Amino acid sequence: LKPTTMDWYNRAVGGLAEALGPKPLASIDRKALEGWLKGRTWGDTARAHALGVLSVFWGWAVREGHTDTNPAKAVRKPIAKSRGAD
Repeated sequence: LKPTTMDWYNRAVGGLAEALGPKPLASIDRKALEGWLKGRTWGDTARAHALGVLSVFWGWAVREGHTDTNPAKAVRKPIAKSRGAD
């Protein structure tokens, strides 16, 4: 993976783990994710990106049998700004 990809994985997954402490994945719900995202100083684009990373992470966790649900799918994703004009 690219260094920037690993940085985002660390910001999203690592940041959430640091904020919520050692909890089973199944105990983290939509409200916990929403609260954590709202607590970031990021704009909507960064929040949308972090939520995408967390959804991929939880998708992996479901496939591997670590949890039964992906709470990131239940969180409304902010609208990311287009980079097309830039």
